[in-house]
Amino acid sequence: MAQALLLKDDGYDRLAINVHMLGAMVAAGTIEDPARVELIEGELAVCTFVSRNEGRVKAKLLHQLANQVPTSFEVLARVSIRLDDYNEPMPDICIARAGVTTDVLHPNDCVIVIEVSEATACKDRLLKAPLYALAGIPELWIVDLSMSETIVHRGPTSAGWSDVVSVPFGQELVAAFDGSVRVVV
Repeated sequence: MAQALLLKDDGYDRLAINVHMLGAMVAAGTIEDPARVELIEGELAVCTFVSRNEGRVKAKLLHQLANQVPTSFEVLARVSIRLDDYNEPMPDICIARAGVTTDVLHPNDCVIVIEVSEATACKDRLLKAPLYALAGIPELWIVDLSMSETIVHRGPTSAGWSDVVSVPFGQELVAAFDGSVRVVV
């Protein structure tokens, strides 16, 4: 099997890392804290530390969601989703079907993925959102703290999202998978 190459504009070709290589690095102790690393387009990305404001918003969302999500689902924080062999992002919050027994989720396990962004808003919009759509994640919320809005993505396609709307903070967000799940950022 040939090793995939990452072709970059700087003239250097790089070897792509896949999920199996990442697992081997974690098992060997090469990556000391796997909770701080996600795999995006064959490259390891170090997750930034959470600001106090991000932490506050994540806690608020987790509390609201945990009190509303039906028991057939669970609200998870910082769990990896294997989108394909070269993409295993770790969203801030995920609502997944209950009963999944693997440590890493798959796209069909998830009904909503939530990214809470301050410094990473551009990366979440330009890199992660298309990957989530291509994998068929039904709904993505990017809570953009710098813009005081949540960008709600629905209708994933191979070309992106068919429905994207901006919801200002203070207005209610309603989950597509269950209209009784409602939160306010």
